[in-house]
Amino acid sequence: MMQSVDRGVILTCDRSGMILAVEKNNTSIPDDHFKGKLLPELAPPHERGMIMSLIAETHSSDASFGKMVHFDIENVKAKFFLSSVRLGEKMMVVASQTRTDFKAFLGEMMSINNEQTNELRRRIKLQYSPDPPKSLEVNNIDLQEFTRLNNELVNMQRELARKNKQLTHLNEEKNRFLGMAVHDLRNPLSVILSSAEIVLEEAGDISEEGRLFLERISELAGFMFAIVDDLLDFSVIESGRVTLKPEDVDLSRFITRTIGLQSAIAQRKNINILLKEETGGLHCFIDGRRMEQVLTNLLVNAIKFSFPGTVVTVTIKKVDESVLISVEDQGQGIPEAELKSLFQPFVKMSVKPTGGEKSTGLGLMIVKKIVESHSGTITCESTVGVGTRFTIRLPVQSTLPM
Repeated sequence: MMQSVDRGVILTCDRSGMILAVEKNNTSIPDDHFKGKLLPELAPPHERGMIMSLIAETHSSDASFGKMVHFDIENVKAKFFLSSVRLGEKMMVVASQTRTDFKAFLGEMMSINNEQTNELRRRIKLQYSPDPPKSLEVNNIDLQEFTRLNNELVNMQRELARKNKQLTHLNEEKNRFLGMAVHDLRNPLSVILSSAEIVLEEAGDISEEGRLFLERISELAGFMFAIVDDLLDFSVIESGRVTLKPEDVDLSRFITRTIGLQSAIAQRKNINILLKEETGGLHCFIDGRRMEQVLTNLLVNAIKFSFPGTVVTVTIKKVDESVLISVEDQGQGIPEAELKSLFQPFVKMSVKPTGGEKSTGLGLMIVKKIVESHSGTITCESTVGVGTRFTIRLPVQSTLPM
């Protein structure tokens, strides 16, 4: 037989301590004197804080044990020891007039035949003996172990919070240093790039070998300049300092102009860029410079990974209260296993550019952050051997940070 509570009552309460039902009652107090009352109201005013503490502990730690209070109900006054355990959004409370052993308390709870038994078995993973305890020492050991484990958990949580604070500080320092470094690199790289381009344009009798060297300098300086720009954007985004300057933008004119800026690159690979307006006259409240950066990145990627003689299609249309902008190529496609990491920083795909172009691995991460800062989303669909389509969804009217 399970150990029974000697002159006690087992109650089911809600989160606030309201008594919903009486499960067992071995007291001289009728059931209806418990039901519908708040548990703290059963005790004298100076002991109600103790019961409130029990309720709080039960919902934060799943259980509370051994609090002594006095019940004063209908002129019946008696001392009770309270123990409780949380069951979902409810809790069960044992009020016993003798100090109930922890294991016996669990045994009594387990003996209750109701729908909450399985939940109780799942939450309380403690082996207990069906025999009554031989001494109070067993109960004290259980409580001491429970307290020790709880203290260890609290200490671990404090240490975790301290480490998280340190990591946040180190990340901020890293972003600050990165921003300073790339900013200092940008200016000299700009001078190298522009100088190489000027020499190439004005060189007359330069040898073929000298021209090749200058073209190589110009190409590599351009690539390094792109890396520095991406790192600068990355440091700004990581630090949470992205500032948008939204304005009402005519999407057709905006996209047409952006496509025109990439046409020369596309023509070198004999790739044609088409614009399809399924919904005309669309306007959107966006930061034009930042969204041009997004669209340029998607177009450059489409050209970079497409074969010569193919088509890149840009489509704009309105769906419900959103504007959809998609960039679709007829390139190599991306393996399904790699799609989930596509927007992570410094990720290199197995698919290689068709013309040997280089990539920093930051572009799509920056694109995603900019789109999300516009309260939008970006998705990717791809089939190996068929092509890839990126789709941006933006609200027609956005509330953007100024």
